Amino acid sequence: MVDCSALKRASPGIILSSSSLRDKARSAAGWSTLELLLRQGLTFAVGIVLARLLGPETFGTIAILYLFTGLATVFADAGFGAAIIQRNDIDDTDLSTVFWFNLFVGLAMAGGLCLSSGWISRFYGTPLLQPLSCAMGLNVFLSALCSVQASRLQKELAFRKLTLINLLALLVAAGIAIGLALSGFGIWSLAAQALTATSVVATLLWTTSNWSPNLIFSVRSLKKLFSFGGYLFASALLAVTYERAYTIFVGKLFGPVQLGFYDRATRIQQMPQSLTAGIINRIAFPLFASINDDVDALRGAAKTAIISCVLIATPVSFGLSATAHEIIALVFGDAWLPTVPVVRILAFVALLYPLQVVNLSLLKAQGHSNLFFRLEVLKKCIGIIFMVTGLFWGIVGLAIAQVISSVTSLVINSWYTGTLLEYGIAEQAKDIAFPIAMGALMTATVALVGNETPLFSLIAKVLAGVAFWSAFLLFAYRKRLPSMA
Repeated sequence: MVDCSALKRASPGIILSSSSLRDKARSAAGWSTLELLLRQGLTFAVGIVLARLLGPETFGTIAILYLFTGLATVFADAGFGAAIIQRNDIDDTDLSTVFWFNLFVGLAMAGGLCLSSGWISRFYGTPLLQPLSCAMGLNVFLSALCSVQASRLQKELAFRKLTLINLLALLVAAGIAIGLALSGFGIWSLAAQALTATSVVATLLWTTSNWSPNLIFSVRSLKKLFSFGGYLFASALLAVTYERAYTIFVGKLFGPVQLGFYDRATRIQQMPQSLTAGIINRIAFPLFASINDDVDALRGAAKTAIISCVLIATPVSFGLSATAHEIIALVFGDAWLPTVPVVRILAFVALLYPLQVVNLSLLKAQGHSNLFFRLEVLKKCIGIIFMVTGLFWGIVGLAIAQVISSVTSLVINSWYTGTLLEYGIAEQAKDIAFPIAMGALMTATVALVGNETPLFSLIAKVLAGVAFWSAFLLFAYRKRLPSMA
């Protein structure tokens, strides 16, 4: 393990006196950023092609399965992946036990999806969902097959290897999906894309790993890891149920086309969200966990993470809201224009989500998985009330409900960060208020430019937004930028 005892607090950034930890964190951040940028870019490009080839109804049909496959994947992991990363006393018995558990439960979940496929297809009146459920069940099993290898690499901050594996899998899967779509296979091109990506990742993780499971299964290991991971497992079940419950309601109440519109809007919104939150989620947790006995270092790291997130997420999220019409018209085509108002609203969820990830990573790193779970229960109960209410106004009302729920969740998460680290909602609000206010002003400025031609309007708005935010960072915020050096 890296010696983190020498970490000290600094303001506004953090000074890492352990050079090895600092170098590993920088390398991990660099490779994670590269992967997320390339993955987001490639996924977006492939999504454009497939959206134009397949249309909203096809994407809406497969989106119906997201809740079922998401729950199955959570059950297959059961929180043990996070426990492997968080604990410092992991041995081979623990790893082997988790592997065999994941493999067995993954197989059970795949079988369960196949057995329930008839009910799913009848509930939605879509016969095609029956074979699709079985295919996506296989994808759950393949994910369980390589979950321990992936957790080990994350624990070691070996993101260079993860980056190369994930990008290669994405490229292979994209090629197959586009080829099948052009050949007229329709929705099966999307199923093949998911199966291919997971298969390539699993194959590469196994063939390049220096670890393999032994024929060991220890109930004691399960109990030890579940004492932490169990709460995260329950929290993940709540999160997946809440985040993907819209697929049941929208799909059943409004049909696959409206679900396709809403799903496309959420995917567009998740691009900036995934970029910032993805880096934080993959790096902050193991990094915070390595300094979880130093409150001052954690507070400094949290401050740096919060400021860094808002400086990145604010211009992207506000810019997405301001240019949603041009982006959708140019990139996806007029058939997808009903997603515009939903994208504009959900862009603000993308702004707040990375800040929630930082606060939750701090709780997990300090071992407060029980508190993490209780907070998830509270937030999801509140969120469900908002969701059900929002459905009365269709997919636009649902999007507004998500924004309100996101604000509420941030307040709840940061309240407990304040209790544990004295860096709560009031302190965080002071750090993010100025950049967010400038983001709103940037949006108002961008709205003044553009014309009737979508391409020229988009170019003008992007240039205006980049110029505004660059000037803000250079002249108004340069001295307050966080530093890791």
